[in-house]
Amino acid sequence: MEGLLLPIALAGAFYFILLRPMLSQQKKRKATLADLDIGDEVLTTSGFFATVTDIVTPTSGPMRIHLELTEDVIVEATPDAVVSIVPVSEDEDAEDEDEDGDAEDEDAEDEVADQEPSAQDVKK
Repeated sequence: MEGLLLPIALAGAFYFILLRPMLSQQKKRKATLADLDIGDEVLTTSGFFATVTDIVTPTSGPMRIHLELTEDVIVEATPDAVVSIVPVSEDEDAEDEDEDGDAEDEDAEDEVADQEPSAQDVKK
């Protein structure tokens, strides 16, 4: 009975230390790729930030996505190239609205002028 306890303990440790986290990570990655839509900003395995412009699902072969790195620079990749979907922060939403002229704040310049100088400004 004692000889059987050690292999069972090792199998349990292997499961909880290696196998379970790996399976959890695969499940999370599958969910991320299922949520992928056109227009999403993604981070690739190469470290590039790109925008998904098209998702192609051929009848044979792997699924392909078209990623726009910059204006008029589009690359084709498999979904495995996507590490994560980059969430759009509220600050970026506000900047986009400001560029469109929808949410301009005329008092913003007055607020900047009323602020105390920073420590770096004082040193200069």
